[in-house]
Amino acid sequence: MGNEEKKQGQIKRQAIPGIVILAGIGALLFMKGKSWFFIPWVFALYLLLGLFHPPVLSPFLIAVRILMKYAAWLTTRIVLIFVYFFFIIPIGLWFRLIGRDRLNLKFPGKEDSFWKKRPPEEQIPRCDRQF
Repeated sequence: MGNEEKKQGQIKRQAIPGIVILAGIGALLFMKGKSWFFIPWVFALYLLLGLFHPPVLSPFLIAVRILMKYAAWLTTRIVLIFVYFFFIIPIGLWFRLIGRDRLNLKFPGKEDSFWKKRPPEEQIPRCDRQF
């Protein structure tokens, strides 16, 4: 099986769910009495034609890839906005209300500076002779 045959088989596998979904949408619109029920069926027939001649689907797949790229961009922004406004901001406000200061940004009351006296560290032996 050559590379071109594998690619055409993959295109066929990608077209089958689209055919089923579009045919289902068309049937649902037909049952509801909508006058434009045939539009999803036209796209389903186009995909069905692609099952027999896969190169016909190339423009459709390119359009779907472009559409999915922008849909992924938009979805990412929506999720990030949701996380920021419903998780990050409330946690930050809660920490301000309870007075949590993990970075020690508040100025110490009695001292004149932020300098903190630390105990002297042990002398680390020089690493001149490693072996």
